[in-house]
Amino acid sequence: MNLPLAIALLLLFTVSYHLARYSLTGPYMVAAATLTICTWLQASPPVIVIAAVAGYFLVFFINEDLDVNSLLLRGEESLEELTSQADVGLKVAKVIVFILFFFLPIPKPPGYLVGIPALVIVAVLIYLNQDSWEQGSLLGFLTLTLICVGSVALGCYILKLVWLVNVPVLPLLTGLALPNLIDPIGRERSLAERGIEYPPGLPQVVYTFLLTWITPGLSLSAATSGLIAPGVYRALTASLTSAALEAWNISLILRGGQASKTVLAYLLLRPNSINHVPALDGQGIGYGALVAVFLIAVLPALIFYWRKSERIEVNQAVVVFAMVSQSVAVTGLTAIPLIVLGLAIALLQRNLMPDSPEVRSLAVMAPMIIS
Repeated sequence: MNLPLAIALLLLFTVSYHLARYSLTGPYMVAAATLTICTWLQASPPVIVIAAVAGYFLVFFINEDLDVNSLLLRGEESLEELTSQADVGLKVAKVIVFILFFFLPIPKPPGYLVGIPALVIVAVLIYLNQDSWEQGSLLGFLTLTLICVGSVALGCYILKLVWLVNVPVLPLLTGLALPNLIDPIGRERSLAERGIEYPPGLPQVVYTFLLTWITPGLSLSAATSGLIAPGVYRALTASLTSAALEAWNISLILRGGQASKTVLAYLLLRPNSINHVPALDGQGIGYGALVAVFLIAVLPALIFYWRKSERIEVNQAVVVFAMVSQSVAVTGLTAIPLIVLGLAIALLQRNLMPDSPEVRSLAVMAPMIIS
């Protein structure tokens, strides 16, 4: 690594660390900026990959409120507030889970649960797992699901025809989550008020990962809503499962796999806008180099996460700005109609059936139907 590149990356990571504490940047934005700097300064492919992984996970762990995998599971409380009662225990568990899934040679699933069958199975699980106070008629729940998912699928299909590209999920997810951030309570009870105080059993946590593992798309919020009872432990489970998915997915593509279930994997595998080649060519860097990536890129991020000072609470409008900015950075102008579409569906759900916010997690799966 040359000296100008080292100085530029050090400055970027230092600034990003402090911005993340104020929720002013997301992990994807830092990883994308890292790729840009490395390309400008002609870094070698191994350095590019290691630097992008380091920047991504530095922010991923520091600012958990911008974890797109669990964004739909929180309302007015930040994830840190929801999990504060078990903060130390969560840190220990999250680090252990991340390291295990980073090094375990978990392959791609032998098959995927996709399309209408996946949607039906997850929808039934979510309906059966709702609070007793909110479990309305099955017909009403199914009708709302069909309206929301169908509308999103139709909108994504039209956008796909116009732009001739696959529809990215992140902007849609941002739009679906905006009401939680702009008007967090509405007529809904918060996740912390939904009363289930006992932790889920280990099988439920394992099933959550397995269901997410075999279902393409950012489906963690749907899988968690379908298998983990409402309450604080749903957020805890989502946080741990998110870490497991991130660790497994980056480990898989570094070993030559092709799954792209996280935004970091998407970034490393898609063509770079500057030099029109992906950071990884699909062949990976070998299992031995995985240790180097862990020591140089992942371990420092875990140390910062472990030793981080208390995150600064900010206005939710700042989080909205960061999420919208990150969505535009991922997809360009295509993000705007997708954010508007997601917001419209979220407001529709709040007005038609405010006691079923989990339907928004099902709407995230709509692009899978048209792919």
